[in-house]
Amino acid sequence: MALRWRGNARRRRVAAATLGADSAKVAVNRLAISGPGPRPSPRAIRPSASRIVPSTRRWALALPLALVLFGLGSPSPLAQDREPDAPTDAQIKAAYIHRFLGFVEWPASQLPSAATPLLVGVAGADAVQLELERFVQGRPVQGRPVEVQRIAPDTPPRRQLHVVFVGDERGAARRVLDGYRDLPVLTVADGPWGAEAGAVLSFVPQDGRVRFQASLPAAERAGLRLSARLLGVAVRVTGAP
Repeated sequence: MALRWRGNARRRRVAAATLGADSAKVAVNRLAISGPGPRPSPRAIRPSASRIVPSTRRWALALPLALVLFGLGSPSPLAQDREPDAPTDAQIKAAYIHRFLGFVEWPASQLPSAATPLLVGVAGADAVQLELERFVQGRPVQGRPVEVQRIAPDTPPRRQLHVVFVGDERGAARRVLDGYRDLPVLTVADGPWGAEAGAVLSFVPQDGRVRFQASLPAAERAGLRLSARLLGVAVRVTGAP
């Protein structure tokens, strides 16, 4: 033991200069017990928190934003106002769409069994579709898996869908929304124009935040029941008594 202690005198001096006296004693004692040992592999060094992938940090911010809208947190400015790792609009809207699924009641015919997945169709919003596909992985809603599908322009309506998100008010994408107005499908539009177009929910900007408005007549026409908790945080509810 003494031989090892003397043989590592140089290491003691380096440790003392780098770590300080208290930390140096710990480091030297370890050396005395275990010997010099092999040099650690660069791959074995764990990256610091500052090197976490930026997209992971953005998703970590987007999740609380969706929860805030449903009374699970206190309102605060949207994270897109924070730089440089704020979530994108597409990530925020994807988180909201996923959250909407837990606050809507569909007719029994739309969910014939406990294993029936929740199907989300996306038209005219490639960025939101991509982020939603990432977001739903490993995040079931009420025990049901969530699947995302792209809706191509001029595609006949798919009655088996549970949610249709339309990201463009122009041309073919808007016609997609028209095709689902009378089906038991939660239609969500990306903009205030959705209210007059017959969407059940529409994203709207408010004070630098992404919020949403709801239409009870549109929900009733589709045969859907919207949770009071969902309606309670909408910035506007059309058809409310």
